[in-house]
Amino acid sequence: MPSWRASPNDKRSYAPFNVASFIAIVLALVLPACTDEPVVQSKKTVMETPPGTGLQRQWLELNSSIKPAQWVLDWRKPKERSASDEEMQRVQKHLTAAHNIYRESERMIANRAVQLEQMLAKLNVEESAANILEDISAVAGEIGQTEGFGAVSQHYYILRSGEYDRGAALALLKRRYGIRTVGSPGD
Repeated sequence: MPSWRASPNDKRSYAPFNVASFIAIVLALVLPACTDEPVVQSKKTVMETPPGTGLQRQWLELNSSIKPAQWVLDWRKPKERSASDEEMQRVQKHLTAAHNIYRESERMIANRAVQLEQMLAKLNVEESAANILEDISAVAGEIGQTEGFGAVSQHYYILRSGEYDRGAALALLKRRYGIRTVGSPGD
């Protein structure tokens, strides 16, 4: 009669299940925050941080007048930039690409890139939101894939918080989320 318990002689490894469970739990906690719905109890354009932290904003709100590209570049200290600013144009190009690939709003993508910069900084990993945006935009292979920018960013964070350096983490993400088109049966 089959038993639901593993026998003492069972040599199967459950490590992949544990990693998958961990990732699923983390994503379950993070993904509900990936909405474009405005926060009902807040009427402020941006969230305030406690005095003395030096930061005035933590999140680009839905009704903010700040453009997502400017948020990615200047979230720490806002400054005026013209539309012809080279950095703004570069970031806008990557925001547009990420929006087309991941089907998330540019505002949400900008928020996730800034959030990832902040999370990595807590690990003593210095990467700018603009570079993160460029890197995560470049790993995806198919437009409209099911994984969103937030999920791929979280995967990158988990890799970086472990044993992977930037190059190795991006290579692994490229293999996981890159082009996945199946060839025709005759190939």
